[in-house]
Amino acid sequence: MSIRKVAECRGYKEKDVAEKLEYTQSTISDLYKGESLRVKKLFWVSERLHYHFFYDLFLSQMRIIPSYDPFFQLIITIDEQKVCIENPNDESFSMIFLRHLRQK
Repeated sequence: MSIRKVAECRGYKEKDVAEKLEYTQSTISDLYKGESLRVKKLFWVSERLHYHFFYDLFLSQMRIIPSYDPFFQLIITIDEQKVCIENPNDESFSMIFLRHLRQK
C-alpha cells in the first residue's frame, strides 16, 4: 500500500502527514510522487504513520498456498486479513502476518 493510500485511509490530509513526519507540505507532495524511498526513511514513515510498509512489501511478493506440510508439520492458512503459519508441535514457531491498517 502506498504512503498516500495509508494517509487517505486514515483520513489524513497532506498537511496532517507533514506534521506527523515533521516535513514540509511540499516534501510530502514529493514523497507521494516518488518512485523509490531509502529504507531508513521508510522505517521513519512506518513508525510515524503506525503502518508496517515492510510487511506489506514482503507479503505482496510472496506466493503462499494454503497447505499442510507433513515433513515440517506446518499448517498454512490464508484469509483476507492474515496469513497464519502454525506448527502444532512447536507453538514458538507459529507466525501470523496481518494485512490491515493499525488504528491509533
